[in-house]
Amino acid sequence: MQSKNVNFFLANLFFAAIVLFYIFMLWQGELEQGFILTAFFTLSVFAFTLWHAFSKFGIRNAIIFLILVLFVSLGAEFIGANLANNFEGYYQYSDFLGWKFLNIPLLIIFMWTAIIYLSYQVSEHITNFRFTKQTHFLQKFWVSFWCALLTSLIVVAWDFALEPLAIGMGWWSWLRPGEYFGVPISNFLGWMAISFSVVFLYKIFFERERPEEANLFDYAPAIGYALICFFTILTAINIDKPLFALIAFVGMFPFVCIMVIKFLVSRLNFPEQYRK
Repeated sequence: MQSKNVNFFLANLFFAAIVLFYIFMLWQGELEQGFILTAFFTLSVFAFTLWHAFSKFGIRNAIIFLILVLFVSLGAEFIGANLANNFEGYYQYSDFLGWKFLNIPLLIIFMWTAIIYLSYQVSEHITNFRFTKQTHFLQKFWVSFWCALLTSLIVVAWDFALEPLAIGMGWWSWLRPGEYFGVPISNFLGWMAISFSVVFLYKIFFERERPEEANLFDYAPAIGYALICFFTILTAINIDKPLFALIAFVGMFPFVCIMVIKFLVSRLNFPEQYRK
């Protein structure tokens, strides 16, 4: 019962953080308030990510997954923010996001960990394949490959919507502007490679057999992704950026539709599990 209460509290904190953050973006309040709410949003989503990973994967596998995300994404961020001044795609973070480690805001580290994990959970619901002791290596390889590829596409769709809005809010700037609203295409290819690598390595080497799940808490990351999609579109429209709204709709909304269909099918097949 206590675990269910914690699940309920963190899931609702996660949803509330998303709604409050995007309401502020629609309202466009003071910059200082913006940092506080951005920090609350990021830390709430990260806390939910940790708890959901521990609940779903177990402590050992959750730590392995999070270390993979932190190691790979932090390495990429360090290169982009410190060592890539002679290459395409060098960028700088503003002071808006607060304290930095190696010129990288701590909030960015938490944010990318959450983005990759939540995107991975969305892809899990779409592919809906769980390893068992009878799963042979070749089957495991291809399931891991397609799930990792789908995760990377979800991450990039998210980033395509996030990048222009984040630059507009002054979170970071590209010193060598690129093709996509000032963002180099290499940025998206890089995050696609990072998210693919993390998920593929985790699934093929570390994921073990897990019990079948179809409860509402398991779907919380997917619900959060749908909320972010909706409010990103609404925010872009509100700031007179209809093209950004269209990009978010085309990139993110199809995954939301697929998840809704999968959820309805799962609920029809396992109605008793959603009463838990």
